[in-house]
Formats: sequence, structure tokens, C-alpha cells
Amino acid sequence: MPLSQAALDAVGAMTARNPRGAQRLLDMMRTAPEAATRKPTRYGPLNVMIQGQPALTADEARLCEEFAAEWLRGEFDIHELADAVEAALAGVTGRRQDPRRQRPDGWRTIAGHQQEPGRLFGPN
Repeated sequence: MPLSQAALDAVGAMTARNPRGAQRLLDMMRTAPEAATRKPTRYGPLNVMIQGQPALTADEARLCEEFAAEWLRGEFDIHELADAVEAALAGVTGRRQDPRRQRPDGWRTIAGHQQEPGRLFGPN
């Protein structure tokens, strides 16, 4: 199920507020989607864009809280969220993503042998 209008508005507002944070979130979602969790936080994955920024306005906080509630209920998945963030970034920056930027096989372990592509944690 795609993101609701409120969730899209939250993604758009936070992307406009912090495009660098939005890019960081997009890179994480595209590179290691299996690392995404649905834990109860105030703003869900948007926390990545919000941390270190000035306080949200009441309207922005309300939108982000609605977004987080939808995320926690599982109303959209990580790939739908990544598509929304990518579209919002393109709208803010006027540029498309470089496909070389987010490679699922780009993760490597710090020590030991390289793991197979797409695997981030432990044995399957």
C-alpha cells in the first residue's frame, strides 16, 4: 500500500528541511533494506533526517508523528518509503540519483571474509 498523503507530506517537508539527511536515509534504505526496523519511535525512520536539526514546528511534528504511526502499523514498506524519499529529493535538488551510489553489494564486513551480496547480519 502506498504512503498516505500525510506521510508523503512529512517526507517532503523533512526532505526540504534537510536534503543531506534525506540522502543519508535513502542510501541506507537502498543499500541495506533488511536493516530497517519498525520500532516505536516518535518519528520513525524520519529520525535520520530530523536529528541534529532545529526543533520541528507543531505542524511538522504532527505530520511526522502520523508518518511514524503508519510506519509502525506496516501500511507501507521500506521500498515504498525509499521511492518517496527519492522523489522528494529529486523535487528539492532537481537531480536524479546516481545508480552507482546505492549498491546492495557494497556492504563488507570489518573483519573476516566478504559476505555474499545483500546480506548484512549473521547467517541466513
